[in-house]
Amino acid sequence: MIRMRVYTGSFIAVLCIIVNSYCAYAQSAAEVFKEANSLYNEEKYEAARRQYEQCAEDGKITSAEIFYNIGNCYFREKDLGRALLNYKRAFNLHPRDKAIRANISFVRSLVQYKVNDNRNWYMRTAERFLSYVTINELEVGVLLFLFFFLMISLRRLFAHKKKGLQRLSFWCMFFFIASLGALCTKAYPLLFAQEAVIIADEAPVRSGPLSADAVAFRLSPGIEVLITAGKDSWHKIELVSGEEGWIEAENIECVTVT
Repeated sequence: MIRMRVYTGSFIAVLCIIVNSYCAYAQSAAEVFKEANSLYNEEKYEAARRQYEQCAEDGKITSAEIFYNIGNCYFREKDLGRALLNYKRAFNLHPRDKAIRANISFVRSLVQYKVNDNRNWYMRTAERFLSYVTINELEVGVLLFLFFFLMISLRRLFAHKKKGLQRLSFWCMFFFIASLGALCTKAYPLLFAQEAVIIADEAPVRSGPLSADAVAFRLSPGIEVLITAGKDSWHKIELVSGEEGWIEAENIECVTVT
């Protein structure tokens, strides 16, 4: 009995330490974020950005708001590439936010090099529709509709009147297939490529992964690309226009934070 009390007391003590540490950590993050907001309001954009980035890098705050604020700082510093990069990071976390979508559209309109979207119309339509939901939301939808379908199917085994349940089962299966198709459509490109943004003032795209290879074309900051392969310090990229080539890794940054 005494030993049990000792174990219980030790467990409570450890739990209290963990809770206190977490509270102190959260308070520290909130203070840094508040200080960054104050610096931004004082138009000290570089200092504010460093504070925001420190929060994001330490994992203290990983929300759409912090990436949105980092994007605003870069925009004020006239760095369109990194501004768009962080707006897209915010967008991936909160795709229905009107301010984020508006800022992305505005920065895209300022990018010098215009890329024609030569993809099929149905791919463009699907991307536009699916841009309002995250992959996590689609995964939840798939699991929920599957769960409801299985529960209704199980209920049908013991029900006397099955007509209503049959109709409900049909619609659950329909929405399960629809949400699964949407999930596959959104996730499939990211299985073989990574979204990225050009951050260099001028980025030469070459025909191969060597500095001696011929320059195929040049890209300006803010151009959005897909990274499809890599070799040493080079990335193979593809544009929505169908153009592709090799670019040095220092000229580009992935949207996904690793």
